[in-house]
Amino acid sequence: MNTLIELFTNHDIFYAVGGSWMLKHMGLEITPHDIDIFMHENDIQKAVNLCLEVALLQPPIASGPFLTPYFYRFHMKDTRVDLMANFGFAHEEGHYHAIFDELSIVKHIEKDGLSIPLMSLEEWFVMYEMMKREKQVKLIETYWSKYGIEFPHLLKRQLQLNIPIHVKTKIEELMK
Repeated sequence: MNTLIELFTNHDIFYAVGGSWMLKHMGLEITPHDIDIFMHENDIQKAVNLCLEVALLQPPIASGPFLTPYFYRFHMKDTRVDLMANFGFAHEEGHYHAIFDELSIVKHIEKDGLSIPLMSLEEWFVMYEMMKREKQVKLIETYWSKYGIEFPHLLKRQLQLNIPIHVKTKIEELMK
């Protein structure tokens, strides 16, 4: 992981870490099985080329309900890294396309002298809801019940996207 962070930082790639790795480093009790890295479409090819220098590209996998046009899976030592841009997901009411921009990065953690940008619990809550990842949804809800929602504006902007009505309703309930 450190090698990728150094490469991305040294080559001015705009990225952030999300998923279970982000949850763990936000203090939630979970064991990550991979590292999910989001980035902009205009950086994806450069990032893939850098990853190829230090990791093995895995064959493409069936996408199922995912509509992510730029998705690459790498193995680096004992770590699986999923690199993606333009994350999308098909749901019962249409297609969701995540926003990834400067607002998506809510904090940085320091690890081995490196600064690692992290995405928000708020945006991942919505993605986990749509992917029906109940364990992660419950972890985030428990965290919020203890500490509160830190970035409500990120939940509000999710309401502007094409998300299922049951997810919109859940967000509105959480925002009360």
